[in-house]
Amino acid sequence: MLTRRSKYIYQIPTEIDEQLCVLGVIHFEYARPNFSVRDSDIDYYGFTDVTFDVLNSNGEYWPEMDERVHCDRGLRAALDHEITERLV
Repeated sequence: MLTRRSKYIYQIPTEIDEQLCVLGVIHFEYARPNFSVRDSDIDYYGFTDVTFDVLNSNGEYWPEMDERVHCDRGLRAALDHEITERLV
């Protein structure tokens, strides 16, 4: 019997508006700054690329909270930072 693998490479428990939830990380890429390379801004400053879903505490997709997070730039940036801090 084949088992379906989760599409999430990491699951990070967190709180949003005092509600427990899980950030299901689908894609995470981090490049450290390299100040000796001046060919491009991306190489010089580094970058972080994160794609995630918001899940409820049972690990199920939570569409209402996911939409709220992705429509609020400040909240999205804070969660991107939280994911980066935990994974790097």
